[in-house]
Amino acid sequence: MKAFDLFNILAIVIAFFLLLVLLFFIWQMLRSRQQTFPGFEEWMILGSVHRFPELFEMFALAEMSQASTGSSELPVRLETLGQIELASGYLVVGDPFYFHSNDFEPFDETLPAGKHTIEALIVSDKNQVSRVAALRIMFPKSREVDHKNVPLESWELRPAFPADSRFRCLEQRYLPAFGVQSGYAGLISKEDLLAFKNCYQSDAPAPVDLTQAVGSDVPLHKKVSFSNLQSQIILTKAGAGVGSYRSYFISLKGEHLGFLVDFAVIGQPEPVELDR
Repeated sequence: MKAFDLFNILAIVIAFFLLLVLLFFIWQMLRSRQQTFPGFEEWMILGSVHRFPELFEMFALAEMSQASTGSSELPVRLETLGQIELASGYLVVGDPFYFHSNDFEPFDETLPAGKHTIEALIVSDKNQVSRVAALRIMFPKSREVDHKNVPLESWELRPAFPADSRFRCLEQRYLPAFGVQSGYAGLISKEDLLAFKNCYQSDAPAPVDLTQAVGSDVPLHKKVSFSNLQSQIILTKAGAGVGSYRSYFISLKGEHLGFLVDFAVIGQPEPVELDR
């Protein structure tokens, strides 16, 4: 009896210790999301500018690889995923497996209305394992820019905020992100998302076509068609898979010229803190 009591006490102590470890991990995770540098509020209001020259260099290398057969052995490449129709310019990015059930919000800033080409930056490691590092949509106005003569440090990334999230992010001192549980990220217009949700009940399983698409790791990107949608739902393997990722507007001198989804494969963009 005494041995049994001792075993119970030991089990309770171990369970309590594991609970403390879990709480500490959650606290550290929440703390790591917060932006702690001075002047965060003003920086956020003025556009939360980031710079990520390493990523833009990778895009430049991929474009060079695409244009020259002599550079085909570079470990980066650019692939076209397809086109998306944005009737009103409102875009939604998230885990496509939950498009029918979760309350996804479009970004509060619009992209130019019309059709857009989605490109994927794909990088390979020394073992020839390829991952999608980022998705990019360049706006028509970007064609007026001589990209070769723009220093990599001049390009800016400004976070894309889902509707009604700016004040919450400002208050809680973190930047917006979307979660991926299925391993895939998807892009869809606001109009197509509403049409999609109208066809599938929120408590029902995900459509079979989407279930099959996210159930396989190959190929890295896919397109799933539904008869009631203007565009195919474009899916892509999200970096390392399950995780939290961010979307940005690509800017030059404060003007939006494109849109980017970063899968944190190359690193992290650095916030440009305000001069004091």
